[in-house]
Amino acid sequence: MMDTALLNDLRSLAIGILGGVITFYLIKAIERYASRRIVRSRKRQLEQVQVELKLLEKLGSTDRAVLVFGFKLLFPLLAIISLSIAVSSFLALVHGSADAKTVIDIMVWSCVGIVSWWASTVFKKLEDPQPTLDGLRQRIRELQDEREGPL
Repeated sequence: MMDTALLNDLRSLAIGILGGVITFYLIKAIERYASRRIVRSRKRQLEQVQVELKLLEKLGSTDRAVLVFGFKLLFPLLAIISLSIAVSSFLALVHGSADAKTVIDIMVWSCVGIVSWWASTVFKKLEDPQPTLDGLRQRIRELQDEREGPL
């Protein structure tokens, strides 16, 4: 019969070999995951850089594109600021500061916010006007067909 010390040594050796094999494949799996993640990250970075390049090329081509871009940033910011002032005035009104100035503030800042938001949507449509123009032309054709249709 084998010595117990020898059995313990063989058991330890088997556990060590098994642990080494598991560790090897675990490291390989982690490396594979990391390499795929790096590829995805590079792909995402490439897409972001391409979008930025496209934007800069478009902005560099005409003054109109620069103005539209600036207004697309300005009007939503103005809308957010004015609507936050309107909400602040409304909260003051709710908490008991009910005077004519507060009501006028709410109405004025709400109107400024709504008009600013509308202007931002118009400028978004102006950035690439072709789909909007096609839709409007189609709507005009439909309305003219309805008008000329059976009366």
